[in-house]
Amino acid sequence: MSLLTEMGLLAKVKLDLSAEPALVSSHIDVDAAEDVVTLRGTVPYPGLRELAEEVARRQGAREVVNDLVVEHADEAPHSAIVPENFPGVTTPPGAPPSERGSLETAVREALEADRRVNERLVRVHVENGVAYLTGRQDTVDAREAATEVAAHVPGVLGVVNELEVIPSV
Repeated sequence: MSLLTEMGLLAKVKLDLSAEPALVSSHIDVDAAEDVVTLRGTVPYPGLRELAEEVARRQGAREVVNDLVVEHADEAPHSAIVPENFPGVTTPPGAPPSERGSLETAVREALEADRRVNERLVRVHVENGVAYLTGRQDTVDAREAATEVAAHVPGVLGVVNELEVIPSV
């Protein structure tokens, strides 16, 4: 791999990490060598550690060495993704999160049931009650509908929507 290609990978990963709203309070150093990205520093929650790794892979890293330290491993994130006054959220504030597997299944089933969302293009991951949506949708409305649907699933405390809007050809 050329130095220019390594610098490009490094720049893309750093830019994508800095553009990720969920990672604003994180302190992440990035190194890249031969398609391997190394992440060092701190993140507030375990889900953000995984998110940083996913960002690096999405930018073309063949391998990611994730040496990020989680500051609050036992705490659930305080999500501002779904405001407390969001209309229609059925989970009461402070409700305990459901088990991850069943909560992920519930979010997937809710996405499948909503005609506005193309659920086949969405990957769902739940960590500490926060549903992370990755993948893509064809329209902005479908992207926003996915957030709304996931937020209404009982047990979901917040939603991090990383769905890209890429119209089908």
